[in-house]
Amino acid sequence: MASEEFSAEEIVAIVGDAVITRNDLKEAVTIDALMAELARQSPTNAAKIVEQLINTEVVLQRADGAATQQEIIAALEGLLATHSRTFDDLAAALATNDIPQERFDRYFSRLVSANAYLYSQQAATGVAAPVLLRSWQQETRISFGSIAASLFDAVQTPTTSSEIAAAPDKGTLAQPPIEPTAESIADSITNSIVDAPAEPFDLEPDEPRGVETGQIAPDFALPELSKDFATKNLHNFRGSPSVLSFWTTWCPYCLRQTPTLVEAHRQWGEQGIQFVGVNVKEDPSVVEPYVQQHGIEYPILLDADGAVASAYAVQGYPTTYFLDKNNRIVARHVGALTKEQLQNYLLALRPAE
Repeated sequence: MASEEFSAEEIVAIVGDAVITRNDLKEAVTIDALMAELARQSPTNAAKIVEQLINTEVVLQRADGAATQQEIIAALEGLLATHSRTFDDLAAALATNDIPQERFDRYFSRLVSANAYLYSQQAATGVAAPVLLRSWQQETRISFGSIAASLFDAVQTPTTSSEIAAAPDKGTLAQPPIEPTAESIADSITNSIVDAPAEPFDLEPDEPRGVETGQIAPDFALPELSKDFATKNLHNFRGSPSVLSFWTTWCPYCLRQTPTLVEAHRQWGEQGIQFVGVNVKEDPSVVEPYVQQHGIEYPILLDADGAVASAYAVQGYPTTYFLDKNNRIVARHVGALTKEQLQNYLLALRPAE
């Protein structure tokens, strides 16, 4: 169904023309929990399940057909056998959790179909499955609803600078999926959430860059939307904390966030915090009218081929990084920022008086 048929509060994400709703997420969380119980494992984090739902949709929109019923049954038999469980055990778990068999079958068949297509393309092209998935993500219009934003936010949002210094980060999005194992079919199309330190310090000469909290952000060289399209790189923004937001003009949640960033830039720019917008895969003739219409005064960089968004593991829009004065990642926020959320991030970035 079209996104217009759902209220903003119901939408988790929009993937191409497909809408992932609160009910879809609730069902996925319930099914994952019962499968984890059968496997005697811990349930998957809800933010990771959002990624799984998005990645599954990305793959299936490219697939030329679903897995056969025989393939699906074989996959389920293998998964249950791995954990010494039977179809009767599964049926009992579904009944206990009030999940109809047909809903489970649809959910599981989508995972198997996506997994099968992804790895068939790996075999056909010789390109690793994680690389394929990342490229497909970049070619798909993905935007995050407020529900997804709150889930990702709950995993890694700092509230004060003292909390950042006192505690390790709760987790950030890692790279695309690894090779599948017998532990779970879904593992092949989900991303990991890993811990990373958040203590800021100056960049060492050979320190690797990355997109985890506590790492120096990946460098880039992008033209600025200006008369001369002068090239800017990350070093140009070193010396003061920065808000680096990846966005597009077609993303409804970017549109919702834009006034919040514009207002915050006017307030916090004078306090030494830099705001930088990175528009992804759009022509300047499309970007410039948007910038003028919304009174955006902070720099807008043009990521014409999406390479920088890919380097920053951007799966959908808007995605915003918060960097300290050394370009070290303090936090990442997925989805539209509210005034209150942005205020908390900026208070954490503000230099100690």
